[in-house]
Amino acid sequence: MHDEKAIKAAVRHRYGGLAERAGPCCGSGKRQGATDGGCAPGYSPEDLAALDPAVVSLGLGCGNPVALADLGPDEVVLDLGSGGGIDVLLAAKRVGPSGRVVGIDMTEEMLERARRAAATMGIANADFRQGDIDALPLEDRSVDVVISNCVINLAPDKLRVFREAFRVLRPGGRLVVSDVVSNGPLPPSIRADPETWARCLGGTLEETEYLDLIEAAGFERVEILSRRGEAQPGEVSSITVRARKAVAPAQDCSTLGRRPVLAPLDTKTEELIAIGAALAANCEPCLRYHVRRGAEVGCTPEAMRRAVEIAQGVKDTPARLMASLADRLLGSSLGPQRGDNPCEAAGTPAAAMSSRPCCSPPTPPEEGSPRDSIDHP
Repeated sequence: MHDEKAIKAAVRHRYGGLAERAGPCCGSGKRQGATDGGCAPGYSPEDLAALDPAVVSLGLGCGNPVALADLGPDEVVLDLGSGGGIDVLLAAKRVGPSGRVVGIDMTEEMLERARRAAATMGIANADFRQGDIDALPLEDRSVDVVISNCVINLAPDKLRVFREAFRVLRPGGRLVVSDVVSNGPLPPSIRADPETWARCLGGTLEETEYLDLIEAAGFERVEILSRRGEAQPGEVSSITVRARKAVAPAQDCSTLGRRPVLAPLDTKTEELIAIGAALAANCEPCLRYHVRRGAEVGCTPEAMRRAVEIAQGVKDTPARLMASLADRLLGSSLGPQRGDNPCEAAGTPAAAMSSRPCCSPPTPPEEGSPRDSIDHP
């Protein structure tokens, strides 16, 4: 179990101090998977030359999501954990004066440094706001692209962060984030220490779990665009991931466990509801996450089992009702009538109906994961 308030306080203290002086970047050192040194990994010399030197000295990332986000003119971009502003300012140049980039950071010292750099560079389409990335101060469906650079690993509740990103993205929008992931689980002593979280290590998830959380938030077409470093067991490396929000509304579990607006719940109750909702939605990564999260916030195994039993009962109710309807129909004195069969009504030949009615399950699609290949737009 980890203390969210203590972790956020440690992160705020560390990065507030770094804003006052140039410090080691989040991606430096073998455990963070850095391979080329410096505090601005992955940026071209041309990009760095166009920036205020004070911004480059505060490059605390582990990748370059701006270069891989395919930003275009007029787009609205959101940077989660904008820090000293390096990615916001680079993105502002790419979207042009008719576009806009918003940087969210919880550290006022970082925001002041970023605002000064934007003024020095004469960039007017960059907006820096104070806030938490798990409770974004933006309207629903208000941005085209969400980027982040080695920040989400600092958040105690990463699923909440990804859900917030999903909420503010317009349909068809994309998420491009660079972050650190581990090869195998990290020791509990590291995960329980707020100071190791503030140093980009304690909150690091295994790669598969990180990608599963993005899918659990409702995103689709999750894929790894680049990787820096090859981590040995117990070490971490950095990846850049892209995912998309569906153009049309689709069934997803992006609202499972979300706090009701008019009736706030305590954390334990919220997680028990989320466990039941995940089971009802057949969302395996959601269920795994909320069972683990429930244990972290103090839910007892008995309470979580009861939540599963209740959800299973609700889930089974439609099947019981259909079985009851079938019993009543089979007990009816009415014989089959022309038009009673939906397959006949659809014009399906009787021979075809005898082999596979139109309401039979379709042939399963071929197996394959969008993570296995890069699908450039």
